Amino acid sequence: MTIIEKTAGLLPGEDTQIAGALRKSFENRKISIRDSCTIQKLERQGKIWNVELSDGSKLDAGQILACVGRRASTETLDLEKAGVKFSPKGIEVNSRMQTSNPDIYACGDITGLSLLAHAGSAQGLVAASNSVGESAEYDGTLVPRCLYTWPEVASVGIAVQQAQEKNIETKSQRFFFAASGRALAEGDSEGFIQIVLDKASEKILGGQIIGPHATELIHILSVAMKAGMNKKSLTEVIFAHPTFAEGIKGALER
Repeated sequence: MTIIEKTAGLLPGEDTQIAGALRKSFENRKISIRDSCTIQKLERQGKIWNVELSDGSKLDAGQILACVGRRASTETLDLEKAGVKFSPKGIEVNSRMQTSNPDIYACGDITGLSLLAHAGSAQGLVAASNSVGESAEYDGTLVPRCLYTWPEVASVGIAVQQAQEKNIETKSQRFFFAASGRALAEGDSEGFIQIVLDKASEKILGGQIIGPHATELIHILSVAMKAGMNKKSLTEVIFAHPTFAEGIKGALER
């Protein structure tokens, strides 16, 4: 299997340590990764695809899966006439999902905020509440981002690199599943949990997980962030043993 990626690495915009761990896991299972590269030419010869890449190299493939993303389709909506501002990324909205026309709301992929089903559902609830006179706001920092690979990858909030770009002083703490009794018992101990804390207050700002049940475990950190918890308050929660979830407490106790 070969992954051809246009950007300079896997998981653009996500934590570089997580992306590096996923790449290493793929390569250990003989999955080749060609980044900073695109397909320039495809030719079919019988049951084989001849693929020519932008770096001049060539490879043959029996099957090709194209993941090219998606963009907002606004061309037929006459948004200008409605006084709704938009860009190539989508319709511009505020935290109430209100457009530049206060009587029109937008939610989901067309806003370009987060191209995830659960994010779109959350935005829809906010838009519906505000449209009937209630008050609600959408907080994109609480949206879990999940990748259903093997090993699984999940994140919420900000990563260390993003915090640095915003001049936020942070520290990160990790727990490796290789130290988890449950992970070892199930024979699935690859990966780690990483929690990002504000350096001064130790408030939980984000988290990244690569490994078993990452897409389930990430919700613990989502709830902690929503509740405004810090390192001390989440550490005081009693986690059952042996579980994968106790790795979160393990990371905080490092």
